Amino acid sequence: MNTPVPIVAVPQVPWYPARPVNGGPFHLALPKSGDWTVEGKYNGWRAWVHNPTGAMFNRQLEPLSISREFRPALATLRRLPWEWSDVEALERRHSFGRGALILLDYLPADPQEVYTARKRYIHLCAGLIGVPVHDQLNVPPAADTVYLPMTWRLDGAGRLWDILQQCNVALGCKPGSHFWEGLVAKRNDSVYPRQRRNASLEFPFWVKHRWAF
Repeated sequence: MNTPVPIVAVPQVPWYPARPVNGGPFHLALPKSGDWTVEGKYNGWRAWVHNPTGAMFNRQLEPLSISREFRPALATLRRLPWEWSDVEALERRHSFGRGALILLDYLPADPQEVYTARKRYIHLCAGLIGVPVHDQLNVPPAADTVYLPMTWRLDGAGRLWDILQQCNVALGCKPGSHFWEGLVAKRNDSVYPRQRRNASLEFPFWVKHRWAF
């Protein structure tokens, strides 16, 4: 007698992942008002992860066809207490960190929860299960692992801009396949935007700065 295979419902993806405004090269950008935090911009794919099931969805809210290649990292995210994680998936665009996920943000129950509060909660929960911060910028993440991005204050972004370009050189990156693409600045009082109107709609309180554009 065959044992029936349990049916797992595909979760409903809530909103499009937040898309930063293109701010151009950092050293040519307009000044920013308010308090901001800066992260390195990884060269990967943005994705939603449904933590309880390990289902992955791309920026257009379509199931990610290569989700099976992230199974070890997805198993780590399953141990976190929230439902939806906003991640950068490192796969195929370069040879670094295959199967690794960078945990950028999460969808909070309170839509008014600001970026700094979300970041504190992420670091608290991730620290309890041993998720590390990727703080060796010239060393790629280990394969099949979940990492938190390192963050800086805005006044240190100019130095970070130079350091990440030097890290690409140290990693031996070829043109068109950089590991680091630039910076992403996020205003500290920004909420996580919730919209299903357009996957390309940009969020003005997150700004990406890439040396290629």
